Amino acid sequence: GIRPKSRGAGGQPSVVICTAMKLLLHPIAATVAGLCITALFAISSAFLLSLPAHHSSPPFPLLSSATATAASSRSGWRSGRNLLFSKGDRRRSAPAGPEPSAQECVTFISKWMPQRDRGVLPEGFIEDHVALALAARERTAWGANVPKDVFMNYVLPYASLVEKRESWRGLFMNTLMDLIATSNSSAQAGALLNDRIWDMFGVKYVAAQTPQTLSVFETLAAKNASCTGLSIFLVSACRAVGVPARVVGTPEWNTPEGGNHNWVEVYDTSTDSWLFTGAAEWSGRWDQGWFFPQPAKKQVPHDLKHGIYATAWAPPGPFPVNPEVYVPISWDPEDRSVRGVDVTARYLQEPTPAKQGLRIA
Repeated sequence: GIRPKSRGAGGQPSVVICTAMKLLLHPIAATVAGLCITALFAISSAFLLSLPAHHSSPPFPLLSSATATAASSRSGWRSGRNLLFSKGDRRRSAPAGPEPSAQECVTFISKWMPQRDRGVLPEGFIEDHVALALAARERTAWGANVPKDVFMNYVLPYASLVEKRESWRGLFMNTLMDLIATSNSSAQAGALLNDRIWDMFGVKYVAAQTPQTLSVFETLAAKNASCTGLSIFLVSACRAVGVPARVVGTPEWNTPEGGNHNWVEVYDTSTDSWLFTGAAEWSGRWDQGWFFPQPAKKQVPHDLKHGIYATAWAPPGPFPVNPEVYVPISWDPEDRSVRGVDVTARYLQEPTPAKQGLRIA
């Protein structure tokens, strides 16, 4: 355990050390040694710089604000996406057009967010949703086929109506991505979700739960919701795995009985069209529901009371030439914070046969 001395038996410097010192003091030897050391340093530095950055995050974590901030400072947020998946997980089809950048997505969401959300969302909340939405787009065979404007309006948003703002995307991605991994279109993925998630999460329909139960985590806690809460739940699950989806509904049916209702529309990448279904009411076919054809066909276009409206994050058309359309909130008629699209005319027509009979097994 005693370190050996570097001197000889007589206490004088050893022969080996003396020889080494003489060589190092020789001008030519010193020059050669310096050049060798410099070359080795340069080679090792180049090797280290060439190594790719390694991230050990588990698959699909909900990024913390610190992680999101760090990611945003490298490669314009592209590194933030790399935290979420390995090379083997990348999309299997080439994009049809320019891919949205993370900074573009953050700007879009921030620009058109409801006034009620400004200055109150947690730090990194939007960036986390954006990073996970972009990751989901990379994970499916059909993700690149979702048009950019559809992705921005109907996958990116963190909310549908006036529900509590929550970070639900990571939960749904972890739970549901494998379920839709083999789907060949966003419509097939949406059908699988509507058919399976209610049993998976133990959620069921109970009337008259709006507005006390609206958000994803409120529904999970209560294990039930009415049509509005279930629609928000399904839309959120769809968006979390890259399926464009939106809440649709009417403030009041144009019938003697009246009553409001909400359901869901999903964008189909195979037909470039919107399909509707009732949340927790999958019948095996799109564009079917207890509300169609009646009483839906009695509704009136451009009527704030008897029209049918779908949610939208940004105003449609060349704003501000076209007036903004908002989604009427049946339990709060004064609320005009949710942008929308009047889709009543679509429900006055017969469904296209090609949109029906989607097999999900």
